Amino acid sequence: LAAILLGFAWLSPFHYNPWVMFSSEMSTFAAGLSVLAVLFYQNIKIPRAQLLLLPFTLIPVVQWAFGLVFDFSTALLSSLYLLGFWFMV
Repeated sequence: LAAILLGFAWLSPFHYNPWVMFSSEMSTFAAGLSVLAVLFYQNIKIPRAQLLLLPFTLIPVVQWAFGLVFDFSTALLSSLYLLGFWFMV
């Protein structure tokens, strides 16, 4: 299911305004959720190198705290994208 959803995200023909990338992002998110549902009850060991990269997901929120990013919603969404990428790697 995840491979089909990722294939749809890659080959999605719905590139019209105002939601140019919405269908691709939504199907990629659904693929991530389907993989998460399969792996939810399994004992997963996270490599130490990946744990060292986890603080990088908080960089946009830290930038918001120091005034480099003006909107909290932008910083939060960026952090959630990075966290989702971290989970999928």
